[in-house]
Amino acid sequence: MEILIWVGLFGAPIAWVASHVVGWGVSEARCETAGRQWGIAFDTWEIVLLVLATGLALVGLLSSLAVYQKVKDVDKDADPPEGRVWLLSISGLVVSTLLLVAILLTHTAALSLTPCSIT
Repeated sequence: MEILIWVGLFGAPIAWVASHVVGWGVSEARCETAGRQWGIAFDTWEIVLLVLATGLALVGLLSSLAVYQKVKDVDKDADPPEGRVWLLSISGLVVSTLLLVAILLTHTAALSLTPCSIT
């Protein structure tokens, strides 16, 4: 159960940071002169990042949900580790949900908007 706690807590943040940084790099490469010569397939990269990041964030969300299901009936004020595991599962649910929405919004916006004007 320990691995589920950590995957639930850190899966979505790692997915968001990685997809954000790589997406920014791909966007910069598309807009710069040298990047235009490389023939960066921006839409393909964004779709791959969207799928991978969404998948990892969903794994984090489902991991937190599985942990929460196991500990939902414990005393929230119990001594560690029961009370702490409950708190971490709730934190994972909140963080994973918020960052899943951020991932979806970031990459759908990147696919919908033109990041630069290529002349």
